[in-house]
Amino acid sequence: WYGWYSYFQDPASCKVAGHFDLARGPVGAAGDIHTGWAGAHAFSIPKAAEDKVGAAQLIKFLTSEEIAYEEAARGSLPVRDDVWGLVIEDAAKSSVPLDKSRLELAQLQVGTDFFTPPLFADWISFTNLWYPTLQSIILGDVTVDEGLTEAVDQTRQLMDEAGYYAAGESQQTLEKPAVAPAAPVGEAQYAGLDKDLTGQTIRMANIGGSPYETMYDQIKLFEEKTGAKVETVFLGDGFQIDRYLKENYAAGTVDFDVAWNHTSFMSQYAPFVEDLNQYFTPEELAAFSAPIIKAATIDGALQLIPRHADISALHYRTDLFGDADLQAAFEAEYGYPLAPPETIEQMQQMAEFFVAQGVVDYGTEFAGKEEALAGRFYELLVANGGNYFDENFEPVFDSDAGKMTAQWMKDLYEAGAIPSDTPNLLWPEVAQNFCDDKVAFYLEWYGWYSYFQDPASCKVAGHFDLARGPVGAAGDIHTGWAGAHAFSIPKAAE
Repeated sequence: WYGWYSYFQDPASCKVAGHFDLARGPVGAAGDIHTGWAGAHAFSIPKAAEDKVGAAQLIKFLTSEEIAYEEAARGSLPVRDDVWGLVIEDAAKSSVPLDKSRLELAQLQVGTDFFTPPLFADWISFTNLWYPTLQSIILGDVTVDEGLTEAVDQTRQLMDEAGYYAAGESQQTLEKPAVAPAAPVGEAQYAGLDKDLTGQTIRMANIGGSPYETMYDQIKLFEEKTGAKVETVFLGDGFQIDRYLKENYAAGTVDFDVAWNHTSFMSQYAPFVEDLNQYFTPEELAAFSAPIIKAATIDGALQLIPRHADISALHYRTDLFGDADLQAAFEAEYGYPLAPPETIEQMQQMAEFFVAQGVVDYGTEFAGKEEALAGRFYELLVANGGNYFDENFEPVFDSDAGKMTAQWMKDLYEAGAIPSDTPNLLWPEVAQNFCDDKVAFYLEWYGWYSYFQDPASCKVAGHFDLARGPVGAAGDIHTGWAGAHAFSIPKAAE
């Protein structure tokens, strides 16, 4: 994810600070689909919220142009088209060329490679069911065919018991959006400060952690300008806040007016949050990235207002890919130049090559458990022309594309091209591996950029670049797992 950038660029935390670059994710067997697992952190309003008007005003403030600009300046990817131009203009003044090229690549990916997991309420239940089997495939405990057959059977049972087939549910799909036109560059503005909320208390349940909490310091300005008081009733990481929201929604114990949301999680919250079209005008919504607003809409109801987006891009070490001796050795062995991989197949070849040359511990890597593993598999699966489910939610990932994707992961593990402790790794661990000068390239979120570029935290700061995710066997689908953190308003809000 791009979100690791500042960590990776800090020499104090990352050995490869200054020695990596980013590229678009490779394509898989589909031929034209790049990797690009994406999402957006967001806010929603629970249907049970007590103060929906106040909640909407606070969300307008927290997603306003000025706040979005400040958060993007710290490394997060903007979800507002009017902020992209501002941060790219700022980055052009940096002495680090990657600061600007990273954002230009991210804007391309968000506009063309952005795809979310299948939109259904039991996505997390599915990933918890699936990832242990995928681990077994990678470790060689079962064959690819055996593992996929077992996982599809288990998934079909899960979906049947959850009532998907009986209810006639169908999977939502997203058309590939066009790249949004560049917005005019101007001075960022606040929003949501135009109502007197004196005497009102707005309660929030939000995602916590250092990448997210800096924004909350701005709430003091909202309180000062509106007269409202904002209380935080819960802060936790993504999985903790997800559990907290589900427990309170199910029990009818909602005592908050603004709730965290995310494009990958929103389907399960849909019965409990307000349609935000009621609180945001078309003119206000037009400022946000159209593909994300479209992804956040279910049956015409806008589930969330995005806070910031992320999408996976290929992060690669410029000192390794630019080494003349390595370039000569690679071309002699594989018959084509050493450059950021453009296909998933090239990713495997280059990962094995760098390890064989002894210049890094691992050629590439990926998080190896929970939704993180299932999501990365999904990103590659789509690029290879597959999907987890068909239009009727029948599991179909035991297809040729699924077998190819699982085999790719297994082959990398058996070749020693990824960490031996992959099944224990999540986002922080893989990011630290990159910063510790152990990895040649991998798919990561843009949100890490400021961390990666900080020499105090990342040894490769200044020595990496980004590229668009590669294509897979489908031929024209780039990788690009994407999403957006966001805000919602519970229906129970006061």
